[in-house]
This record gives sequence, C-alpha cells and structure tokens, in this order.
Amino acid sequence: FPYEVLIHEDASTDRTAEIIASYETKYPTVIKPIYQRENQYSKGIDPFFVYNHSRAMGKYVAVCEGDDYWIDPSKIQKQVGYLESHPACSASFHTVQNIPIKTGSSITYLYPIDNRNENKYFIQDIIAFRGQIIHLSSLVFRKELLDNLPLFINECIVGDLPITLLLANFGYIYYFPEVMSARTRGVPNSASERLFKGKERAINARENFIKLYEEFDRYTDLKYHQEV
Repeated sequence: FPYEVLIHEDASTDRTAEIIASYETKYPTVIKPIYQRENQYSKGIDPFFVYNHSRAMGKYVAVCEGDDYWIDPSKIQKQVGYLESHPACSASFHTVQNIPIKTGSSITYLYPIDNRNENKYFIQDIIAFRGQIIHLSSLVFRKELLDNLPLFINECIVGDLPITLLLANFGYIYYFPEVMSARTRGVPNSASERLFKGKERAINARENFIKLYEEFDRYTDLKYHQEV
C-alpha cells in the first residue's frame, strides 16, 4: 500500500536537515519534511500533533521518534493488516528492545507481563500498567481516532500515556509478541533524563500524571473512575 514519511526537523545542529534533504530529493512523493529555524519542542509545542499528525493523509499512523528505530521489515504490514481485518481494534503494539547507551548494561525488553490467553488490551489494562507497556516506536493506530484531541493532551509532559489512554477508550489494543523496534536508553537530554532525574523533577512529573488522569476521568464522564 502507498505510504508517506512525515518528518519534523526541529532545528537540529548535527547535519540532520542535510541528510533529510538528500532523501527528500530522491523520494519527493514519500519523504515530506518540515524544517524549523527555531526548536519548537523547547517552546512547549508538541511537534507530533501540531506538525505531523495534522497533515497526515493516511488511514493509519506509525510513530518513530528520533532516538528509536524499527528492526522488522514486516512491522507495518503486520500491524496494518491486523487493523484492516479487525475494525473493533483501535491500535496495535509489540515488544520493544531496550538498547543501553552506557557500556556494560544488558539489553532488556519492554513487554506486557500477564497470563491472558489472547493479546487484547483494554482501557483498564492501560490504566493498570500506567501506559508503560506501550512504547511509541511500537504503536500503529487509526488516524481518525486522534483527529479531535481534548485540551489536556497538550498539558501532559509526555505524549505516549495520553495517546494510549485515548486509543484504548475507542477500542481494544492488540499486542504482537515479536520484537519489531528498539529504543535507546540513557541518551543525554532525552525525555527520561530531563523529566525524571532528581527528586523535585520526579515529583513534578508524577503530579502532572495525576492531573492527566483526573482530566481523563472527566473526559470519559467517570466511566473508568474506579480504575483511575
């Protein structure tokens, strides 16, 4: 099926824009970048929703952030194939490999741990796991489900948790046990380094998550209040 690669180049200083431009020249109908002169993320703007999701033309969206990468050439085909044949499913995800930047650290994996008989996850599961079972590099979802977002999405300090909460609210999320993407850990200036290192920042982050759940509780008319 046809696809497009939407790239938000957020004023990098390491020749990233030059590399992207070379691919844009080779594949102009596929590679569709936006080049920023000033970093937008530092201004509190979420590039994913403001610059990429809003211009996506496809039925489905797959996410891959700057410090992650896909490792299975059949990843998109598998996930889109399942969504096409299961209309009640809002999104799918898979196991993710954690690649440590620091030498001597072992490779670990991000996957759900339970004893269920089928790989279907519902809103109660996402709340129970605090969204931590689903990494953005593994997520493929129906674009239309996130076209009209509530305001509290922009107030959360991370994007993956509110995204998965909303998607699970619209249907179940299917899990593929295969390892199909990787994420690097311990990257300097990454979200985990900026937001959670140190007592004060860790407390602020968790207070932000509490506010997210309170807003989500109101958004869903207290339907999942007990779980929240």
